[in-house]
Amino acid sequence: DEKETAALYRQAIATLQPMKHDETPQGKDLEITFALEGWENAKPAERVWLESNRVTLETTLRASQRPTCVFYDPQDRSFDSRLDDVRATRQLAWLLMLEGRRLESEGELDAALDCYVATVRMAHHVVARGDEVQYAIGRGVEVMALARMPRWAAHADQTPERIRKAIRQLEILDSTAPSIADALKTQYILIRRAVTTDFESLMADPRNDKTVASAALMKPYIPWEITRALRLLDYRTAEAIAYLSEVETALARDVPPTPWQPTESAGYAPDTRIDRWAATP
Repeated sequence: DEKETAALYRQAIATLQPMKHDETPQGKDLEITFALEGWENAKPAERVWLESNRVTLETTLRASQRPTCVFYDPQDRSFDSRLDDVRATRQLAWLLMLEGRRLESEGELDAALDCYVATVRMAHHVVARGDEVQYAIGRGVEVMALARMPRWAAHADQTPERIRKAIRQLEILDSTAPSIADALKTQYILIRRAVTTDFESLMADPRNDKTVASAALMKPYIPWEITRALRLLDYRTAEAIAYLSEVETALARDVPPTPWQPTESAGYAPDTRIDRWAATP
């Protein structure tokens, strides 16, 4: 099911029509904000773009309704995967935002809420079992939706019950949202695999550059550098996850968390001085 959801998003991306900006000098300078300040302030290019992507919008809404999604299984992907489809989900989010604003302007507040909630759900789909890049993209999409909801809540035809409904939906989504700690763990898997991979076999691929050749030489002739890299990776990942746990505890107690100080706690300084994490037997 989770791979089928990702396939639906990719189908939506494949049918996405590009935005055609106004060709006048004034039009080229207009900032595209995706109706942040309301549908009445949407640019002509934004309105045309929305209408030309009705099929893409419907496919995106269908994908967002599915319970699970994984764009890339960490066990199958490589550290240097391009993630072009993941980045393209931001355009799907812009469509959802524009549609939400359009519906708001027509007093269709329940339908507009569906668009905003769908955007948050899609953001979580993007992050699920992903690395730090996917987390950053998904988090950005979620913030985009949440930034538009206060205007929706303040609509003249809004009701307290509808606002409470929105809060309940967002709380449910937040309770199951992928965390940045999950993204760090995926990042750890990808980096560790990249460091310990069989570089000799990669050298046979003419598409790979001299970086791969250098890494292949490092493994047999200076293996201690691989050991250092893995030790640092273990240390920094464990340190970051432990700090995130401290932040969650502090926030649950409604107290400010301790500032993040990786340089001192990791035992090395900005001048790249090697310390205890890099010591070898």
